[in-house]
Amino acid sequence: MSAYQPIPGYAALGGKASFERDGSSLRTVMLEYQGKSYRNFTDPEVDRAYEQNNTRLGWRMAEGALIASLLSMTNLVMHVKDLHMEIAAAFQAVTVDAFSNQPKHPLRRLLDAFISRSVQATNDNMRLLFDFHAADFSLAPLPHDEQLKLIDDAIKKNPLNLAEMDMERYGQIRHMDPAWSTREAITNTSRWGWRWHYRAVTVQRLIAKYVECFLEAEGMDEDTGPEVRQDFIKADSYLTNWWHSLVFHLPSLRRATEKSPSWSGSGSEASRSQLIRVLSTIMVWVSWIHEDVGHSAAAYVNNPIYTPMCVPEDGVGVPLRSWVFNAMAYRGFVFLHRSVLLDEPPAFWFDGNVESRKCFETFQDSLRSLGETDVAFSECDKNGFFSCVDRVETAAHGPCPHKPYVNLLRSKATFEWLRVPENPDCSLSLRGDSGAAQKETQVACALLLKGQPVGALMSTKPPKPVVAQDKNFQPVEVQSWVQASKGQPDLVIGLRGDPYYLLPGQDGGAIRNFALRAECTHLGCLANWNRVVNKFVCPCHGSEYDAQGSVIKGPAPKSLALAHVELTDSQKVRLSAWSEEDFRDGTEPWWA
Repeated sequence: MSAYQPIPGYAALGGKASFERDGSSLRTVMLEYQGKSYRNFTDPEVDRAYEQNNTRLGWRMAEGALIASLLSMTNLVMHVKDLHMEIAAAFQAVTVDAFSNQPKHPLRRLLDAFISRSVQATNDNMRLLFDFHAADFSLAPLPHDEQLKLIDDAIKKNPLNLAEMDMERYGQIRHMDPAWSTREAITNTSRWGWRWHYRAVTVQRLIAKYVECFLEAEGMDEDTGPEVRQDFIKADSYLTNWWHSLVFHLPSLRRATEKSPSWSGSGSEASRSQLIRVLSTIMVWVSWIHEDVGHSAAAYVNNPIYTPMCVPEDGVGVPLRSWVFNAMAYRGFVFLHRSVLLDEPPAFWFDGNVESRKCFETFQDSLRSLGETDVAFSECDKNGFFSCVDRVETAAHGPCPHKPYVNLLRSKATFEWLRVPENPDCSLSLRGDSGAAQKETQVACALLLKGQPVGALMSTKPPKPVVAQDKNFQPVEVQSWVQASKGQPDLVIGLRGDPYYLLPGQDGGAIRNFALRAECTHLGCLANWNRVVNKFVCPCHGSEYDAQGSVIKGPAPKSLALAHVELTDSQKVRLSAWSEEDFRDGTEPWWA
């Protein structure tokens, strides 16, 4: 970490630490930082500066920088790179695409809980972090270009192998004693227990049992006999296409098929047991481990003194700017209710199969029981950074529901303010921007210091009219659009940066006077226009809408949202908010 330059004003990252087991705890015996080594942790001068002046000196400065380094690596490598960039995105996109014509396929329904929240979110997240530079403070005290360099280095130097991420092999590969990852070790106060791994491997075993039970209930079981069928996947064309595409698009799985084929199968075939190993590994990472990773990062917001992610270069205090920024992120769109593993499952996951539902309910009961009876799960809020079973979400990040947060990030004023000297009373001294942007930032600071969610900002304001943009972010001119769309609905970037369909005109008109927001009203997937059947069809769960966006088949509960369309004097296509009655069914607009 010392190879990456921090944001000016923040302490350098990096360093080393050594520990020894002391009963059920680990005791620090050595810290190294910035060329100095520390073994004495009872220095009166260091303690006095910390207790009386809130200043980190000596070993406490090294400790803070090391904790910040660990949180930064957790955020950037395990969270953003491993989960969001490498595993979740490919897993979700490949699954949706492979079963787009067969959304009721058993495997598609099995995986729905672990992909639906994240579909199409990765690009938005990366844009938020690295185009709008939100990563500068919310992931690590490093400039975004240094963060991208760190991620790139990690991809090249430590490529993922999914077989090595299997929690059954994870500790073995790291030469960890299997006895440390047991309930007995966690409850024994005289020995050390690897709580994080014990939790993860326990949940992965539950997931594997659920997958096996579901496949059997759906008739996707192997023929019994002395030999394991390696061609299990080949027996189903949809399953075959999905597997080939997943191996191609998920590098960690491809490396597993090349280096550990006995674990994963090959690039063209796999047995049922190998498929279960692959699925349970991916599923535990995108749900359970993702939650524990995010929970540890949130510790900075909850307690920036003992879990600092941003340490000042001079060691004095807690930087208000970086903390406020992270509080904005977590209160604005992270600490929100989302689908969790213990939610009531939707009926379409099981397609009327009672035995499949029992499999999932048994999985839920087992997980719930861990939270009630196992100390490693029941002490989630009491000990460490561990998540509670009733809050673990089903999959890695979904779309940001609070667009005001994104709007705030687009303001240069926000970032200028974050870099000015400390100013805890929120009386801002901004450079290069003023007016509304300055006021938004000032209000955000005031709300946060009062403990209010920043989602309150502009949350009730209708979106401003915008000129539609094409995929290259160029203004859409009506005649060019007519030629390019060839008489079919076509996507543009519309209100609040959301995807909208412009519709071809009728009775000689070039374009309809309304547009449709392309997000399916079920779970937000992008509804595709199918020119063969003249419908919008959601690839995730099969919802359908007619040519005007009216819902004609569930599980989507509502029609697609409307926006007004008009032409500017220069024949550009402009969209504006639709707040009147929905002309399609005479109801009030649910999206207004």
